[in-house]
Amino acid sequence: MIVVIGRIFAIIVVYYAALFYFKKQTISFWDLMFIAYGGMIRGAIAFALVMKIPYVGSPLCTQPEYCFTKEEYDLAVSTTLALVMFTTLLFGTFMKKASNWLTSSGKETKEIRQTDVEMRKTAKSLHSIKKSVHSYYDTMIHPNLEA
Repeated sequence: MIVVIGRIFAIIVVYYAALFYFKKQTISFWDLMFIAYGGMIRGAIAFALVMKIPYVGSPLCTQPEYCFTKEEYDLAVSTTLALVMFTTLLFGTFMKKASNWLTSSGKETKEIRQTDVEMRKTAKSLHSIKKSVHSYYDTMIHPNLEA
């Protein structure tokens, strides 16, 4: 829970501190909350970094007094892997709902879908009208094909 609160706090502080230099707010508060939510998902970078930890007996360990033991290394790798899997499954599962709830684009997406459905209905009705009405261009025969 401390990590979640710390992430949100850090993002808010950094964003509003940057406003001193840029003066124009381009991101709404709720969009900022969605960015914080997306940042909760840990991934490949965290796992790759923990794999680079030098432990005694590895080629990366040049000074054994500053290296992890093999047991400490294994604990760090397994803990990081568990954290990556947990956060990806937990936060990734609810990403779409969080997007719809927190951002304005989620609300706009619903409006776009409704407009899209209405446009498709209109297009279908126009297409059926076009099939029943023959225009001059539909019945015109090329002069070389006339009997």
